[in-house]
Amino acid sequence: MKKILTRHLILIALVIETFGVSAFAAQRSSKHVHLDDSEVSETPADPFGVGIMLGDLNGVSAKYEMNGRNSFDGGFSYQSGEYATLHADYLWNVAELFGLSPRKEKKSSGLLAPYFGIGAILYFDTSKSSVSDPSQLFERLKSSGIALGARVPIGLEYQPSIVPCGIFAEVAPGTILIPGMIGLIQAEVGVRFYM
Repeated sequence: MKKILTRHLILIALVIETFGVSAFAAQRSSKHVHLDDSEVSETPADPFGVGIMLGDLNGVSAKYEMNGRNSFDGGFSYQSGEYATLHADYLWNVAELFGLSPRKEKKSSGLLAPYFGIGAILYFDTSKSSVSDPSQLFERLKSSGIALGARVPIGLEYQPSIVPCGIFAEVAPGTILIPGMIGLIQAEVGVRFYM
């Protein structure tokens, strides 16, 4: 069972990586993105950010902004003695829905960017104990050692104009798909510094 699960996870990772590299290459090949008869610079001045996240997932967070509308984010967290997680999301900036500027310019007060996305999450068992009742998520993790799920992050990021950082709050409902269907919801706040 573990060999089959490992093979499936490797295949899924390769597909996600191939998609990500293809999307990145396509985004880098264009000069501008046109939105409502205006131009948005293809890549923000500081497109890559790294920082911390706190909440249901405590750890490191990273984000790559491809343009004013799309980005990739990911994170790694470790819950001492219980589990570790690795997640990756594709995000859409939906500032226009709220009457906000989609990265055309950072005003003196900064930029407020609401977003939503879709992603995947992996849980890894890091405990040494075993639990026999598979009715709970982490008990299932302990029986198989790994779990794969899907998530839908919904959040808001504020980027002040004077410091190249982003302060974010995010809620991500989702479901564990392997080893069994279990619903989950995660909430985090954090900060990323862009470079």
